[in-house]
Amino acid sequence: MDNLILCLMDEEEKEKFNLNLSDNYYTYKKNNLTIGYARVNVVEPYQIYIFINADIRGNGYGTKLFSEVLNILKNNSVTQIAIETPISNRAMVRILEHYNGKEITRYDDIAHYIVPIV
Repeated sequence: MDNLILCLMDEEEKEKFNLNLSDNYYTYKKNNLTIGYARVNVVEPYQIYIFINADIRGNGYGTKLFSEVLNILKNNSVTQIAIETPISNRAMVRILEHYNGKEITRYDDIAHYIVPIV
């Protein structure tokens, strides 16, 4: 997974995708190919959204991007984050468990986790 770059989207790129200009969006690239995106809200309520392009999932990019997002939050003095994900999203559930996420509630197909940021 060499040559992975996480870069903050500029306003022009946000406008291209019709994204909220005040939010922090990151583009995740490898050799100039966009692998995925992350939205990171570093003020309460702390929220993150992660997307990895479907045709390259299963190669560890989601785990790496999640790690990068946790570092961004840690650098902003965030100590834990609540995350919700469909239980059917096994890849995300594995990532959350890998980072010591604890399931706190479940409703239908949605599980809520608390993940410590250390």
